[in-house]
Amino acid sequence: MVAMPVFTNDLSTLRVQFYAAAENSTKSGNLEFGYLTDLADSSTFVVLKSWPNSMTSWTLCKIDLGMYADQLPQVTDGVRLAFRHNNPDLVSSWYYYSIDDVVVKLSPDCIEPNDLAISNLAVNSATLSWTSSASEFSVVVKDA
Repeated sequence: MVAMPVFTNDLSTLRVQFYAAAENSTKSGNLEFGYLTDLADSSTFVVLKSWPNSMTSWTLCKIDLGMYADQLPQVTDGVRLAFRHNNPDLVSSWYYYSIDDVVVKLSPDCIEPNDLAISNLAVNSATLSWTSSASEFSVVVKDA
C-alpha cells in the first residue's frame, strides 16, 4: 500500500491522475485507489475505484473525487489518499502492478471527454462520439 500526505483541500475538489500497468494479465490482481483513515492500520483502507489486471500497458488513469463526494470523509479527519495492490493469489503469485507520474490537482470545471472519435466526415458535417463520466455536455463549433 502507498499512502499520500494529508491534504488540506476538500477531497471532493481534487483530481488524481497517474499511469498504471499490470505485470501479468491473469496473475497481477487488482489495483485499488481509495483512502486510509488511520495510517498505522491498513484495515481502515476504503476502496473508491479498482482496475483489473488486464491493463498490461501503461494507461493514463484519472479520478475526479467529486464523483465520490458522498463516500469521502471530511478533510479534518486526517485521511490519506492511497493505492493498494489487491492480489488474492499472493501466496503463489508475486506479479505486481506499477504506478507512475501521480499528480493531484484541482478538478477541472468541465471534465474532458475520453475516446473522442470523428466519423461520417463530409464538407459541412461530421459525427462526433466520446465517452465520459459527465452527464451534461457543451459542444462548441468554430470555423476553421
